[in-house]
Amino acid sequence: MHLYISTAKKKVLRERKKIKPLNQKTKDRLAIIGILALESFFIFGSISNFYGYLFLKMSVDIYLAVPSTIGAIIVLVFIVAILESYLDKQKFLRSFQK
Repeated sequence: MHLYISTAKKKVLRERKKIKPLNQKTKDRLAIIGILALESFFIFGSISNFYGYLFLKMSVDIYLAVPSTIGAIIVLVFIVAILESYLDKQKFLRSFQK
């Protein structure tokens, strides 16, 4: 048993040496994917809870729909701010190329 554990540890250590840290561009892309996933979660929650409140007459859903809508608005503003800063940065970089 002890031999198997040490062999497994050695294998993990060899595999770990192959893994390289992520560069900044990849980290930024993963952050954007996470923010978009959060936005879709809030939008889905808003729609499904408003549907439950309006059509299924479940009054508890309004207490879930309002915070989901507020969260979706906040994340949407954050996404727009990121997009605007990205476009400004691109315009600034293009001005130096000319």
